This record gives sequence, C-alpha cells and structure tokens, in this order.
Amino acid sequence: MPGLKVYYVFLDFARGEELRETHIPLRKDKKGNRYIEETDVKDFLKNQLKREDITICSYWTI
Repeated sequence: MPGLKVYYVFLDFARGEELRETHIPLRKDKKGNRYIEETDVKDFLKNQLKREDITICSYWTI
C-alpha cells in the first residue's frame, strides 16, 4: 500500500572473504579490520528488489 512505512532488517554473517548469504565482499582497512562498503549493500538490495526508487539506510542513520 502506498504511503505505509516499511522497515526490513537483513542479517548476514562473514564466511571467508565475503558475507555468507549475499556474497557481499568483505574489505580490510589499514589495520586489518574487516568491513563492508555501504554502497555494496545498497547495490545488492536494489538489484535483488529490482527497484531504484527506495531509500536504504544503515541502522546507525535511522
């Protein structure tokens, strides 16, 4: 229904050098800490949902 606010929470966990379910690559910073790029997550979701007209926010920006 248009106008309804909907929130989705996706959980995925590391396996090797990528996330287990989505295969989003893990990157390493200068100290060797692993992280994911927010743009990789957004691109994955837009591709899977086949939509470009959605807002995707990290949990710390809501």
